[in-house]
Amino acid sequence: MTINIEPTILNQDVFYSTTIKVGMYYYDNVGQTYPFMTRSGFNFTLTIDSYIHQTRVMTGNFSGFVFRRSGQQTSLSGKFKLKIP
Repeated sequence: MTINIEPTILNQDVFYSTTIKVGMYYYDNVGQTYPFMTRSGFNFTLTIDSYIHQTRVMTGNFSGFVFRRSGQQTSLSGKFKLKIP
């Protein structure tokens, strides 16, 4: 997933920051294809629920519309927790 969180800078704790500048590409390494992919003009949002600068751990959620290989539109949502290197 590629996101643009400007003007947010991860040099301090961040809470409840939302962006719609998200490119979501789910990569299938078995068939080397993208089973789900966003398209320009269709809403897909990502919210950082919290980013703790001291631990560099970010939690949040995402949701929006993606497209299957067949071109069929579907909705996708989920949560994440990751450590920023």
